[in-house]
Amino acid sequence: MILVIIILMAIVIIFLLAFILKSNSINNSNKEDNYERNSNYRMESDNFYSSGNFEMEIEDVFAITGRGTVVTGLVKRGVIKKGDKVFIKKLNGSVSEDTVAGIESFRKRMDIAEAGQNIGLLLKKSSKNELQKGDRITQ
Repeated sequence: MILVIIILMAIVIIFLLAFILKSNSINNSNKEDNYERNSNYRMESDNFYSSGNFEMEIEDVFAITGRGTVVTGLVKRGVIKKGDKVFIKKLNGSVSEDTVAGIESFRKRMDIAEAGQNIGLLLKKSSKNELQKGDRITQ
């Protein structure tokens, strides 16, 4: 009788171990698939963001007394440097030219901003009333 109980317990333990090992291998393969999927997405988005000239869509506009106008947004592609000349393509179709006087990202002053960064650009000539959300800054 005791021998039968021991054999049954051994069979149950073997089935439990097999189930645990199988579920771990399924979870690991799912993790690998998710990693590959996310890695491919990142690579595609990196290629999208890093190709071509500088482009940023304006999210918000601020007037800084004594300094100028600051526009914020996500750099979609390219690189911008302090002192670069930029073109502002407005929603109404007009285009104006300005110069980047400063770049900040999360309250840190920067000399260069790259694709994928949220930044604020300090513009010399433009006023807050001239710019709006949706305008594009390009080079």
